[in-house]
Amino acid sequence: PPPDHAADVIVAGFGRVGQLLAGLLDSQRIPWVALDVDTAVVGVFHRAGRPVYFGDASRVELLERMHLGECLAVVLTMDQPDAAIAAVRSIRGRFAALVVLARSRDEAHALALRSAGATDVVPETLASGLQLGQRVLERIGVSALTASAAVAVERERREG
Repeated sequence: PPPDHAADVIVAGFGRVGQLLAGLLDSQRIPWVALDVDTAVVGVFHRAGRPVYFGDASRVELLERMHLGECLAVVLTMDQPDAAIAAVRSIRGRFAALVVLARSRDEAHALALRSAGATDVVPETLASGLQLGQRVLERIGVSALTASAAVAVERERREG
């Protein structure tokens, strides 16, 4: 069963990205709860005392039982593009003002998530490519300030 109180953040998808996010939230003492559709993942973390539950983030009735209306944000980290889009649409249909952040596979998926109503989207290929690009520029002698500015321009061009 879901928790009987609201967490500040609901994390949908508890793979590598969701686990990393949970660690960051823990480091700031921000209460979170996670959903995943992989029973093995849920079992491992739930048995370890982590607030990870089985469930599909596109099921609004489940999110309501998890007190979605009281949380500060929901973050979609799942690796299934169609499931993430379905979750954004479901959440937006019931909680129009809620902050919904999402991870996307690429820029096309990011556009689809934004069109579905995501507040903010981080394309994994863009984020890692820009980070790698900045490090390359700095390692070959471009100043950190110049490299950072070049990355910011490229991010703005791609994210619009």
